[in-house]
Amino acid sequence: MRYPFAPIDAHRGDTPLSVMAERIGVPHPTVEAWRRRGLEAHNADACATALGLHAYMLWPEMLAVDVLEVTRECEHPDCYEHFILTRSDKRFCSAGCRSRAPETMAKQRERSRVYARERYASDPEYREAKRRAVRERSESVKRAAAARQRDYYRRTAEKQRADRRARYQREQAA
Repeated sequence: MRYPFAPIDAHRGDTPLSVMAERIGVPHPTVEAWRRRGLEAHNADACATALGLHAYMLWPEMLAVDVLEVTRECEHPDCYEHFILTRSDKRFCSAGCRSRAPETMAKQRERSRVYARERYASDPEYREAKRRAVRERSESVKRAAAARQRDYYRRTAEKQRADRRARYQREQAA
């Protein structure tokens, strides 16, 4: 978007364009071209700064354009709110909209369950693998895993306590 040069002419008073070009750090013909064609946002900002002003003071419409770039519409299907981005990956306007998003995830989970049921009914290898997994999770397997954990802790307890003490002492020293 291009912005008109007229507000600069109104505020520069009797300052010649060559002096203004020197303040901005561009050649005089460039400023003349801006005067004819208008300015892009970064050039408008440079000109306003050279006059000691903020670009929004000369072109209030610039603020509306800049605000549009940092707003996004909520991705929830029933919400049409626009919100200001604080992070580039923010998708919902509020926690309420974000908490309703799992509705779509529930539909996806249901589709995968249906697929698994159909596969279980039609694929004998898949069915056997599922049954084997259930057997492996039986109570005796769980008790054996718990016993292994207890045994591991008994063997390494003193080292774990020493590590915790050392960490605590480092935190206190810092």
